[in-house]
Amino acid sequence: MRALIFILTILSAPATAGTICDELWLTRNQVFDQAGYCFGSTLGKTVFNNADCTTKSPALSARAKQFVDRIKSAEAASRCNVSTDRRQLDVPLLAQRMQLHDLPIRDDTESACIGWRGPEVALFAGRNTQTMSIGTIRPGDTIYSAHLSAEGWDFVILQRAGQQVALGWTPGIAYDVDSCETFAG
Repeated sequence: MRALIFILTILSAPATAGTICDELWLTRNQVFDQAGYCFGSTLGKTVFNNADCTTKSPALSARAKQFVDRIKSAEAASRCNVSTDRRQLDVPLLAQRMQLHDLPIRDDTESACIGWRGPEVALFAGRNTQTMSIGTIRPGDTIYSAHLSAEGWDFVILQRAGQQVALGWTPGIAYDVDSCETFAG
């Protein structure tokens, strides 16, 4: 019954445009933060604190520019208009997100593996097992996916006892009737 209620919650309450837009804004601006950008907006200063900033005109690599363009396209498709006058974002596990080496791009589709039946699986800060391990999927966890896969890796958010507890990258996990008590999405 608990799984049915959770499925109905996911299916009846998709992520709001605000949540998607906040995540896209964060990811786009993390690219600039990593390049040394000094933020001027209230939101930028609050989220990134400018402690290690070096410039108002960072040089982005061709790959970083391409990544930012993908995010801008997603923001346009979601009709995003994030107010930078505020002091917080609606982003799950923001402190953990700030530790990521490889940045995820939020998608407008969602799925969940409710009651993981597989073995423990490490979550990484990037799409490489040599990056820092920042969490572990455990049997019974709910694995929530709402980000684009990249290079055979999935970005997931974990829930235990109804609370979001961890996030990170994992080499593609097969979600199916054998590995999940229930699958939604």
